[in-house]
Amino acid sequence: MLAVGCMATPQPRVPPPPMVAGGAAPVAAQRAPRATPPAERAIAPAQSDVVAAAQAYVQAIYDGDYDTAAAYQPGFGPKLHEDEDTYTLLSLSARPITWTEFGYPDADPNLEIAEVVARVQSRKGPESGSVYYKLGFRRDGDTLTIEQQSKRTDVR
Repeated sequence: MLAVGCMATPQPRVPPPPMVAGGAAPVAAQRAPRATPPAERAIAPAQSDVVAAAQAYVQAIYDGDYDTAAAYQPGFGPKLHEDEDTYTLLSLSARPITWTEFGYPDADPNLEIAEVVARVQSRKGPESGSVYYKLGFRRDGDTLTIEQQSKRTDVR
């Protein structure tokens, strides 16, 4: 029994989740791992120009050099280096790595991958450490472009 003056508000109707054959709810699509490249490709290190490009790109994002950064990652802008703005760059080192060392089964086996280690100091306190960038580059003639899905960053 309802009290005087109170009205029950109807609940909105929400359709049930879609069903697949057998009555089970559909499973969200997951990205399947790419095929493992042949051994000679899986253990081939990136060429020296890729290492130089990776180091130039990381230096550019700490310097706020949008032109250089955009040469390797089109559309680069202030949003893409927000994290780097909180650090002062102390030093950089770079090296080629292999697809196998990159360690991500969804990485395109046609990428050339370099790791850049940035030694940094916080601008907000005494903390310092290293930021590890693993960057996969796609080669198109003489042009190298970072494949966004291959970019991995680890702070230690």
